[in-house]
Amino acid sequence: MASPVIDVHTHSLTEAWFELLQRHGAPRYSVQPVAGGMRAIHLDGAPFMTPVPAMFDYDLRVRTMNDVGVDVGIVSLTCPNCYWGGPEVSLEAARIMNDDMAAGRTAHPDRLRWFASLPWQYPDRALPELERAVAAGASGVMVLANVDGRPL
Repeated sequence: MASPVIDVHTHSLTEAWFELLQRHGAPRYSVQPVAGGMRAIHLDGAPFMTPVPAMFDYDLRVRTMNDVGVDVGIVSLTCPNCYWGGPEVSLEAARIMNDDMAAGRTAHPDRLRWFASLPWQYPDRALPELERAVAAGASGVMVLANVDGRPL
């Protein structure tokens, strides 16, 4: 029997998170149009991440997984994650994504898992969110090399 193919580096977004970033990401983060009719997240004026449709649509993601032979996808929130904004905005960004990824897992229990996002820069907000995410079914925690440019 062949081992399952697990994609541990696949990212998820929601329009609510995207809109929150546009409202509160300045001055460092902005969303601007780029070639091909797409929109990209810019850091200090330079594009660094271009969201694609499957990031916003779990059904499309699962169809894509089927097309390329992936059995399980572990979704997470990529940079800038929830490492921007003040304590309330960063926590809201984490909650929006954690709730969305938990719903994706519920909709596709055999295909999707998720890594929680935490507002690491605000430990008093991060620890309760970790407990909430674990209770909602998180399989792990997204840890980046830095939190908005500061080593974790």
